[in-house]
Amino acid sequence: MPKNKDRPLIGVGVIVMRGQHVLLGRRKNAHGAGTWQFPGGHLEFNESIEDCARREVFEETGLRIKNLRRGPYTNDVFPEDGRHYVTLYALADCDSGEPTLAEPDKCDRWDWFAWDDLPRPRFIPLANLLARRFDPFAGRDRLPATVSKVANFFSEIAENPPEETFEDILKSDRFRVERIVSKGHSSPKGFWYDQEHHEWVMVLKGKAGLLMEGVEGVVRLEEGDHLNIPAGVKHRVEWTDPEGTTVWLAVHY
Repeated sequence: MPKNKDRPLIGVGVIVMRGQHVLLGRRKNAHGAGTWQFPGGHLEFNESIEDCARREVFEETGLRIKNLRRGPYTNDVFPEDGRHYVTLYALADCDSGEPTLAEPDKCDRWDWFAWDDLPRPRFIPLANLLARRFDPFAGRDRLPATVSKVANFFSEIAENPPEETFEDILKSDRFRVERIVSKGHSSPKGFWYDQEHHEWVMVLKGKAGLLMEGVEGVVRLEEGDHLNIPAGVKHRVEWTDPEGTTVWLAVHY
């Protein structure tokens, strides 16, 4: 049996999120000096993971966190230092305030980074977490971080488009908003959409007819009408208004 001093230690890393960014600090005067890592530290005797996460974040940055939930873990060996940690991750949100160098002997900088653009070099636990392809934003909608220009949904629509047009208006990891413009168009003969995702559609202008698996007859949609098409339900556009333009709003999710 190994002695207690030879056993792995338990560390807690806290993935603090604000908007589309996470908080990282550059380590100083400790193993891994000069590398980037989440706030965190040792789990103390009789301390819960959540209490450790709150304590370490506040002690290191002065920030208060909320919405704590448990995340994955990594098995981290530091051969040069002769250390072995199991790092337990907690995820949390932070709405306001900026981090301070509350422990300047341990960290020389705190900053917010996009998950797809994390700085280097990285502390071994962070590198191991990324190697697992973990994404703390999975299940959250990642929206554009910049303000877009005002645009009109009905602008730049051709009077007689030769083909039905499809244009993405907004998309994230979880959904896609699309503008579809038709004028007398229909799905090719014998063609059926069979999608792996759900689709909500609304006719904003014009009219159309849909055929859907399990639904008798043609479903007629006029201005303001909308419906949800579950994933795996085969459907096709049977007709659209041949005289005027039909403008659809579609949300794929």
